[in-house]
Amino acid sequence: MYHGKPVIRLMSVNNANTGSKSMRVIQAIPFGPPENLCLSERSVPEPKAYEVLIKVIAAGVNGADLRQREGKYPVPKGAPDIMGLEISGTIVKLGSDCSRFKIGEKVCSLLNGGGYAEYAVVPEGQCMPIPTRVSPIDAAGLPEVFCTVWTNLLDRGSVSKNDTVLIQGGTSGIGFAAIRLAKLRGAKVFSTARTVKKCAAIRRFGADRAINYSEENFWEVCHLETGGKGVDIIVDIIGGNYLPKEVELLAPGGRLLILNLQGGEKAEVDFSHVHGKHLTITGSRLRPRSIEEKAAICRQVEKEIWPLFQEHCVKCHGPDQQKSGYRIDIAELALEGGEMGEAIIPGNSAKSPLIHFISGLDEEIVMPPKGDPFNAKTVGLIRAWIDQGADWPEDVGAKAVDRMDHWAFKKITWPTSPRFMHPIDAFVKVRLEAKGLEFKSLFGQRRLECRK
Repeated sequence: MYHGKPVIRLMSVNNANTGSKSMRVIQAIPFGPPENLCLSERSVPEPKAYEVLIKVIAAGVNGADLRQREGKYPVPKGAPDIMGLEISGTIVKLGSDCSRFKIGEKVCSLLNGGGYAEYAVVPEGQCMPIPTRVSPIDAAGLPEVFCTVWTNLLDRGSVSKNDTVLIQGGTSGIGFAAIRLAKLRGAKVFSTARTVKKCAAIRRFGADRAINYSEENFWEVCHLETGGKGVDIIVDIIGGNYLPKEVELLAPGGRLLILNLQGGEKAEVDFSHVHGKHLTITGSRLRPRSIEEKAAICRQVEKEIWPLFQEHCVKCHGPDQQKSGYRIDIAELALEGGEMGEAIIPGNSAKSPLIHFISGLDEEIVMPPKGDPFNAKTVGLIRAWIDQGADWPEDVGAKAVDRMDHWAFKKITWPTSPRFMHPIDAFVKVRLEAKGLEFKSLFGQRRLECRK
């Protein structure tokens, strides 16, 4: 369990044996608490012409899964009754109309259900290549959140530079993703959270103003921060009694994006604000959308969001640059550590210095040192990956390249100082002698004479 959402690792004992007629699945029998989850067997599904069969590596855990486990979320018509709305895995079979991916490719996918299983069928259009240098375990927690936020905040909300955005529930997976994408578009972001600790987290990860709703009124804070103008966009996962105040808070031309209704489905709203300020109120759910719509969303996320992952760690600790002598894109070197010792301890994220650096737990060392910090979802993904063994993607090389042989990346060793000699003189002496030159000191004064 981590900030954002957990990931279930579902590696099959059987090595992608598609000839097997049965598979293991996770079900709640009966509906109720997590203790009711158990393994059962189902037939391996057969992909339709436009679908691929994926051997599941990991599956993300979403709110819809939790409610379905409790018996409070009826499965949509035509959807599998098995939980799991997003997965990562390896394609093991292609439908007759599939052409983009090949058997053996690793992908992450948006599902309509069925992810808590050894195998899952997915429309090919809802599959995305795993982002560069992201492990399959981490990738399982990406599709649902980023497809949801993309659809609402970037597509329907059209967030842009100079917009002011209020994000309700900033420490949720949706909240953190929305904060990051809004900031990347140049918006000013306000976000709500329940505790001082959570407010500190959303400030650390990009929010310009964190609002502790247990002590502050979000409506009053936003009015004050905007000089009475109001905010341009509100991302709401609460609903209920929040809606009247949110409508009142919106600036002329503002957009209210309703993603969830955790606080209730009914509210009384003064529509004079909607009419007079030309407001747009929109709600959306990802799961009921058509295959074509989900495919289009996945292509946009793949195009716009995936490159962002490459811009973090690999830029500073990849083949072109290794700050602090540390390289993270090669398993051998990442586990070996850099000048400060080990950074990753497989199976124990709590003792892995890397987690301390990227989460802000170490006040002296912060990664990245410049630019925007990692959001809590990303930290959580890395934490979960380490706890699950820190497996590297199979396509990442196992050996260092020649760049690592450069003197800048080698461990510093100090020469042995001759007795009664100044350390600087000792250093120079050793280097001169290595080149066949002679060091001479006269009358207690440092004077260098280089003789063949």
